[in-house]
Amino acid sequence: MFSTLNHIHVNELKNTFEKLKKNERSSIKKVNLSFDWLTKGKKQFNATLFYEEGSQNLFVDNPKVTGGNGKAPTPLDICNFSFAAMFTSTFATFCSLKGIPLKKLKIRSTLEIEFAKVTGVDMSKPPINSFSIILSVFSDHNSKEELQEIFELTKKRSPIMFMAQNSIPVTTKASIQMKPSKKESNSKKINNIDIEEILKTREYFKKNPSDSIIPCIIEGEWIFDKNEGPQFSAQIGYGNGKNLKLFTDSRVFLGGESTSPFPIQYFLAGISCCLLTHYAYASSLRGIQLDHLSIESQIDENITAEFGLNKKSIIPEISFHFEVGTDQGIDVVKEITEDCILRCPITYLLLNNFNVDTELLVNQSFAHTFEFGNSEKKCFLM
Repeated sequence: MFSTLNHIHVNELKNTFEKLKKNERSSIKKVNLSFDWLTKGKKQFNATLFYEEGSQNLFVDNPKVTGGNGKAPTPLDICNFSFAAMFTSTFATFCSLKGIPLKKLKIRSTLEIEFAKVTGVDMSKPPINSFSIILSVFSDHNSKEELQEIFELTKKRSPIMFMAQNSIPVTTKASIQMKPSKKESNSKKINNIDIEEILKTREYFKKNPSDSIIPCIIEGEWIFDKNEGPQFSAQIGYGNGKNLKLFTDSRVFLGGESTSPFPIQYFLAGISCCLLTHYAYASSLRGIQLDHLSIESQIDENITAEFGLNKKSIIPEISFHFEVGTDQGIDVVKEITEDCILRCPITYLLLNNFNVDTELLVNQSFAHTFEFGNSEKKCFLM
């Protein structure tokens, strides 16, 4: 019997499984995060992700063509990274519980974003055109059928698949701190957003509607070379040829060592930044200067349901609380908040039963390797 397999501490995982069978009430884990929109500076977001062994500062930004500074990965990059990490982690976990050793495990997650909707050019279109996941696994295990069974189980139990394929309750509220409007000295920017660039991008999509569907692609891999430290990594390209490598690790009770933020933290960070982006954009396009803007987000995760010990919702609820410093009244704030929910691709994914195209490759690599520099359209992603 393996104590550690595929960089997962199986004994710890089985102990958690037994505890959950005895006490379901301890199975709901609440994950909280606060994010601030930086109304000035070279990046647009900042937050600290806390985990058992430490913390990590996470900066997020938008490309210049959508009014950002291009100084960090985008909100959609962070979300898609979390999707890839969640799916891969679930597959590796179930393989380890079955005693199946893996040699290599890679994933490609692709979101096709409809920027005609995201930018407000055509509100009749859905903000996500398609979502696909390809998993490549190398193993000496002699049963491809069993690997396929685990893949099918992953499609049911991974939090990202559950969120995409079921309508998740999303609650929002907004609090106002009345502040006098302050005009920035640089008239091109409002709320750290270059309005001229946004308007140029919108005009481009009006004239070139066939270009409005843009892929966000993440390729990541499970780390096998040692049984300590982070379990999953992916390299994210941004700006003008820059790259950032992100890592995740499972919590200790799920067989990891909590040496990095866990996947759902990245998901909450990505969707929070996506919502803040749309709030700041909508305010800026209305000429509203914000004194400050922040969001408090919470996701409830049912670990017992992930293990298949009950048939309850894996993600019972997600909530967002906007805190806005503005000279505008509550009606305007509510209107902008509702606009955020409509335009954000990730909230669309949560609120609708979305089909995810999936494929398992056994002892096969991807047909081709995605290279960030080969996708000119990628620069538009926010």
